[in-house]
Amino acid sequence: MRTRAYAELLTQARRPKVINVVAPIGYGKTVLMAQLYSHLAESGHDAHWIGLDERDASADRVLAALLDQLATRRSVVDPTQALMRGDEPLERRIDALVTVLSDLPGEATVFIDNLNSCTDEALGPMLNALVFRTPATVTFIWSSTNEIPFDAARAKLEERLRQIGYGDLSLDARETGDLLGVDLGRDLGSAGVSAVQARTEGWPAAVRMAQIVLSASERPLAALDAFSGSDEDISALLHRQVLVRISPELRDFLMCLSLLRTFGIAMCRYVMGTDDARDRLDFLLKRNVFIVPLDRNRKRYRLHSLFREYLGGEAALQLNAGRRKQVLVRASEWCEQAAEWHDAISYALAADELATAARLMERSAHVFVRENGDIQQFIAWVDRLRGTRTPIGWESRYWYVWALVFQRRFESSLQHHRLLVEQFVRRGPEVVVPADLGQRIQHLRICIDYFADRLDDAQRGVDAWLVEHVSSSAYGVGSIGCILSLCQAFYFRFEQAWKTMRAAQPVLLGIDGADMVGWISLIHAAIMTYEGDYQHALDELGSGLAEARKRLGDDAVLCGTMALVASHCATEMGEIAQARELLVFGMRTARNTATLDLLACGFDAALQLWTGRDDELVSVARLRELAAAYPPRLALMLSCQLIQRLGRTGDALAEAERIGLLADCDDAAEVHRDELVVPRARDLWWATAIDLLIAVRRMVRADVLITREYRIAKEEGRASRLVELGLARARIALHAGDETGASRALAGSLRRAARRRIVRPFKDHSELVAALTHAGKISTWTFALAEERAFFEEIARGPAPGSPDSGNPSKEPDAFVAVSAPTAREAELLVLLDLGLSNQEIADRTQVSITTIKWHLKNLYRKLGVSTRTAALARARSLTPALEASPPGPGISR
Repeated sequence: MRTRAYAELLTQARRPKVINVVAPIGYGKTVLMAQLYSHLAESGHDAHWIGLDERDASADRVLAALLDQLATRRSVVDPTQALMRGDEPLERRIDALVTVLSDLPGEATVFIDNLNSCTDEALGPMLNALVFRTPATVTFIWSSTNEIPFDAARAKLEERLRQIGYGDLSLDARETGDLLGVDLGRDLGSAGVSAVQARTEGWPAAVRMAQIVLSASERPLAALDAFSGSDEDISALLHRQVLVRISPELRDFLMCLSLLRTFGIAMCRYVMGTDDARDRLDFLLKRNVFIVPLDRNRKRYRLHSLFREYLGGEAALQLNAGRRKQVLVRASEWCEQAAEWHDAISYALAADELATAARLMERSAHVFVRENGDIQQFIAWVDRLRGTRTPIGWESRYWYVWALVFQRRFESSLQHHRLLVEQFVRRGPEVVVPADLGQRIQHLRICIDYFADRLDDAQRGVDAWLVEHVSSSAYGVGSIGCILSLCQAFYFRFEQAWKTMRAAQPVLLGIDGADMVGWISLIHAAIMTYEGDYQHALDELGSGLAEARKRLGDDAVLCGTMALVASHCATEMGEIAQARELLVFGMRTARNTATLDLLACGFDAALQLWTGRDDELVSVARLRELAAAYPPRLALMLSCQLIQRLGRTGDALAEAERIGLLADCDDAAEVHRDELVVPRARDLWWATAIDLLIAVRRMVRADVLITREYRIAKEEGRASRLVELGLARARIALHAGDETGASRALAGSLRRAARRRIVRPFKDHSELVAALTHAGKISTWTFALAEERAFFEEIARGPAPGSPDSGNPSKEPDAFVAVSAPTAREAELLVLLDLGLSNQEIADRTQVSITTIKWHLKNLYRKLGVSTRTAALARARSLTPALEASPPGPGISR
């Protein structure tokens, strides 16, 4: 029948962006949508229908259903390849969906029925993206029994929304008469039709039931007197008028249907064990017994929610347990034959056939994990079977560990991997296992160790794997090569890293995967970056990223990782605009970057480009949030990067105190021993310690560390580290008045940096360059090569830190910039601060008011350019001999 809601939507001049249909069960939401869908499809309009059910509780499931409907499926890859590529965050997949919808030719309408099935908080942002980020040519019609969580107020304000509620769907007297039919309407008369409409309040489900009841009665008006239209009455009528009036065989058929989520003729024939399933379905469809078709060809159906709920209760009472179990078991068998794994397992579990469910999971585990079927559901199933001590197969155990890895549950994955290894080793000779399982288990452990930041264990695992598995799959060899080469680069074993990549590259190029070329480019650039060869690394990443974006798309996590490393290289070379553009691109997928050390490169670039304002591209709070999702080494590296970035400010000293670096740096290093095993983290730690020692004038200790670190960096062949250490040595020499020694150290760093274009350290210490240049201690004639002279001229005329062109937040003046020493009263105040006295105690000691003390402290902090007590003490020690002789307060050990 043609309701007024349908007629209004059909004749409106302009279809809104969203038609939002929200009403309780039984108000004809699906009917209205189906009518609109059929009209559009028959007129040649591009219409897409997605029907959700209780399985679609997560936004991931809804998103996957939309992408499947739009024929955009993810490629199937090896699990390691998928993990190294990075599990795309929901935000990026939403972006991909928006792109797909935006690229649809012409006008299109997407129907989403039963949105109330999704209870995920992420549904709202996804719907907002569909409403506000897709072109006007794409419209949406969706339904729910509950309020739909999207920005309806904004959509209404922007005239994008048409709300359809139960008032719009309620039947008026005319529609009630149409639904009752001509014959029944004549028998009831207009007063009787109005009575039906009044008693049901226009609830379509109740009107439909009235039509069934009254049509079957010899005296419709008398039957109307007994009809209330209430929920209870409808349940009773369903029993009296629907089930009682049909044959026992058909009643059994209906109650069996209530156990099925969806069904078709072939499935019913198999599950019910009857050859006349088609006739029975046709009989029910012709009488409109609350059966809803799910496709235009009417090959798949579901029961109306109201009817299924009622029938389920009846089935629990009238069907014996054996019959219910038989239906569920046969439904599971039919779904297994159709490779509908989710339903097959669900029916087996509902039948309490746990062994069958375990067998089905063994066959399909890779579908749920590797092919992104439903990782959370797979984990829940395995946990349920483990809880009942139901044996599960080797593939299920193996993929269960992979599922935990994909969710970054590394400790749990290690625990279950150990259990898997124990079971594999202890198995008896009669136990049959997949031929390559041992190799895959060993490979899996290497991957877990790598992503869990257990790099030493990962390298030992690779060594053992290479000995035991000379022949393996191409991806096994290739992925092992990638992991080993990256580990070697992170440990500054550059010659070995290049050798590993030369062996792995031909294998990687032979793998069918668009990301392999990108990984080759990324690993090459990573090695160059850690060597300090930023120019060649940036060139490599430039060409590699362009190709990867073309083949994988901008939303690929691999492309984002490449951009982060490229941003770091551009920053080190002083290419600020390029670095910022790359950082914007790379930070979109930073949460899912698989490799900690490569993400740390992005963090370094972000901090170098940070201007100190929280509304910038990246805030410190955002970086801390990202680091918290990774093993703890990343957070420690971030702290060191932040301290170096902030210079000698109070905030830098507070951060140093937070990680223990303001105490004895050797003792603190012991505390962080596990995080400092990886050389890059160790480098950052000692570089930060050297900066702080120089800041508080512990020059002897700083020089000892510089000598040790210089020797190590030279042995490792790390040009960028040698440049930084040379600059630190120049600062110490200048502080001691040795301008010749300072210029010699600076010139050595400039020569080493020129060929590789290592610019950033000189920008950070532009005052040092300026001081020696203006004093005439260093000039273009200091350098023999034209390349070195040109590089020096570029550095000498660059902007100072804190200038608008530098992109850096203001730092406290460097050691050689004059700051007037504290007055006698200020020095006295500093000594009292160093004793650890509170403001009130200082006021009592000096016999002045606490307000006066606070005023003096405020002026002193402003004068020294600091904001905390610790920073003030550190700054003042370099200016006040009296304070040097005072009892030591907290600070780096002398």
